[in-house]
Amino acid sequence: LEELYLSIHRELIRLGESYAECAGMGATLTLGWFTPQWLYFAHLGDSRLYYLPREGGIRQLSHDHSYVGWLRREGRINEREAREHPGRNSLQQALGAGHQFVDPQIGALAHRPGDRFLLCSDGVIDGLW
Repeated sequence: LEELYLSIHRELIRLGESYAECAGMGATLTLGWFTPQWLYFAHLGDSRLYYLPREGGIRQLSHDHSYVGWLRREGRINEREAREHPGRNSLQQALGAGHQFVDPQIGALAHRPGDRFLLCSDGVIDGLW
């Protein structure tokens, strides 16, 4: 998965260098690969991956590649403060976008029948609040 993300990143940078209308173009990407017992996932940016276990509840598996996301992971701000922070949509990492370094989040989670997952943009969750 990491090799896939690095390949996409290089291609987006190449497109930006080859076509003026693509200069600075970037993207976020969250993907999952399901096997009968495992979800393998990769993530970069501020799209989201949530886990909804069959017992109830919701847990965000992906973390935002933004300064505000880092502040939240460090415990310096809470969820409400992160939602209202003026820099919440400013990414530190994205595929392409002229970024020279990307470090995608790679993970795996065991799942069972009845568990659900939600892959969405950050805007979906913002609308729910």
